[in-house]
Amino acid sequence: MSRKAMIDVLAMNALRGRLTAIPTGISAADVLREFWNIGGVSLPDKPEDTERRALRFSDADTRISHIIVNTVEGDIHIGLLLDCPEFPATQSNILSRNGFLAYVYVPTYPYNSELGYCYFEIHADKSIRRIG
Repeated sequence: MSRKAMIDVLAMNALRGRLTAIPTGISAADVLREFWNIGGVSLPDKPEDTERRALRFSDADTRISHIIVNTVEGDIHIGLLLDCPEFPATQSNILSRNGFLAYVYVPTYPYNSELGYCYFEIHADKSIRRIG
């Protein structure tokens, strides 16, 4: 599978509301860039700027390891999960009752985007979805 095809698949999976792991060598910006082509989701900010804002308070060894898209009261929320050595983005950590650190980007109101803890649950089909 080509790199472009892989990024398209990642974008489609994230847009379906499923927690999507971003493999090494592909950035969150790469996936965000395809949201318009794959799902018609227009982002007001450059994907690189969104990625930079997500990581601005993190150490150099932190990366965005997962992406997920939800709608909340009609607004799109794009969750970018932060993976760091002290708290790696493993399934058990992501599903923790304490939540998992993520930057949630809101394209309709970018100034409402925030860094905080999100909560996830696993469904019967083994997909992980954001619940809060």
